[in-house]
Amino acid sequence: MFGKIKNLYALSCLIFVIIANALAILASCQSQPAPRAPLSQMPHWGDSLVWIFDAISNPPPPVQPSDWLFYNKEEGQNFEQYIAINPVSRSALRKQIYIQTFGAFDSLREVILHKTAQYLQIFYDLPIRHSAPQILDTNAIPTHAYRTKNEMLQIKTGYLLNRLSKALPDSAIMLVGFTDVDLYPSEQWNYVFGQASLYRRVGVWSLARFGNPYEDSATFRLCLKRTIQTAVHEVGHAFSLKHCIAYDCTMAGSNNLREIDSRPLHFCPICEAKISYNLKFNLHRRYLALAKFWKDEGFHEEAQYFTEAAKLSQQYGLTTTALEE
Repeated sequence: MFGKIKNLYALSCLIFVIIANALAILASCQSQPAPRAPLSQMPHWGDSLVWIFDAISNPPPPVQPSDWLFYNKEEGQNFEQYIAINPVSRSALRKQIYIQTFGAFDSLREVILHKTAQYLQIFYDLPIRHSAPQILDTNAIPTHAYRTKNEMLQIKTGYLLNRLSKALPDSAIMLVGFTDVDLYPSEQWNYVFGQASLYRRVGVWSLARFGNPYEDSATFRLCLKRTIQTAVHEVGHAFSLKHCIAYDCTMAGSNNLREIDSRPLHFCPICEAKISYNLKFNLHRRYLALAKFWKDEGFHEEAQYFTEAAKLSQQYGLTTTALEE
């Protein structure tokens, strides 16, 4: 009798231990985040990159009265819309980005131009070539294509874009212009930092409002940052990317220097999906190179971002070229 009771007691204890362990395992599973699905199971390349890089991206900041979106209501452009428009891309013939300078650049601005070209080459994973510099002589420019505003010479962007279109080399994906002269798109505008065509494979931007790089090292760095940010933005337009409204992103519109200075120096996951799908570059290798560039230049925040992006790209197998759908 007592043996049976003892056996029943031992059996009940064993059952209790099994149930307790099972509940503990279940609670542990529920407290841990669900494992991420393999990248190959994602339905779209755009969804894949949003899913991977959203954690290190920021939402768009609130719109202030002087901001671009305060005056320009935009719908944005998702990944599917971008692919559907047959964006500008490289081909068997067109494999290089050409840079054309307009005007005379002093030594420090030449350094900024050189570093910006270096960054564009890494960012878009494409060779950069330089066309012969051109002088901007108002005696040779139509009177409707320039003006003086607040004692500053300004050139109309449409005039320069037309010049660039006529000078496109056969091997150029696009021809983009740098100038030290201030720009304006139309009589209704006070100025513009830059402008590019979504389909004509040309763009132009100015260093005129980015500060005096001779003032001190901090101003030089700020001028460099603004120039790179604007160059990446306008080349993005030339690859048919529209303004971004989904995240805080280099491709977001900027109406003033405060907005430019607040923008990150990288694409958001959606814009990154567009350009990486288009150009089929190796994301992991690119992130490592971009992190090194910013580390060498002393921009620790951007270096850290691309270091984190490199880790994520390696973790989720983005060590070859972009997936094709």
